Amino acid sequence: MALPVVSNPTYELKLHSVDHKIKYRPFLVKEEKILLTALEGGLTEDIVRATKEIISNCCLDDSIDVQKLPAFDIELFFLNLRARSVGETVEIQMACQKTKDCEGETPVKVNLEKIGLEINKDHTDEIKLTNKIKVKLKYPDIDRMTRPPEESQMDSIFEITKACIESIWEDDEIHDIRDYTEQELEDFIMSLNQQQFGKLIGYFNTMPKLKHKGEFTCPTCGSKQESVLEGLQSFFG
Repeated sequence: MALPVVSNPTYELKLHSVDHKIKYRPFLVKEEKILLTALEGGLTEDIVRATKEIISNCCLDDSIDVQKLPAFDIELFFLNLRARSVGETVEIQMACQKTKDCEGETPVKVNLEKIGLEINKDHTDEIKLTNKIKVKLKYPDIDRMTRPPEESQMDSIFEITKACIESIWEDDEIHDIRDYTEQELEDFIMSLNQQQFGKLIGYFNTMPKLKHKGEFTCPTCGSKQESVLEGLQSFFG
């Protein structure tokens, strides 16, 4: 006689980059093992790989290609998976920010089910560089956002920007980046002035992000403060 198979509930989630709600199940012991193994190794690329594998296993929507999801949707998806699988509440230690000499820490409870993406109303994927030239950008996936630790901040910004340029418009002519070499794209970016390059960086600064604001009182100095958590790591730090 075969052993019984435990059934699991299903849930729905709306991602920013997907036009319909997707169904998913909580992660199971086998997925938790994948994550713990990656966490024990401590390598960022292994943790990212494990995160994507877990999401792929738990996503019940065949139309979703996890490899192509923007980094912020991967974070939102995993945050919801964690809430449904382990528990919706996490306790995070917030260090005192008001007083330089205060070493107080405050445990702040956060309900993961209430965390969503902060959407900037001024965000756009079409960046006007001159009267004739515009650039269309696409969201970076989580692999693009995971940079080598030895890479400088400027190099990281340059590589992410280069990877996210989808097309360049010159008047009515559209240049599909797939038709050009990597060197030609680098030469284009290098030809921009600081103000123009800053407009491209503005795209990444205003794209959707996981963000949560709360208030707490430092038990050491008694000052009231605001806690601001951004990005997936903040909610498990």
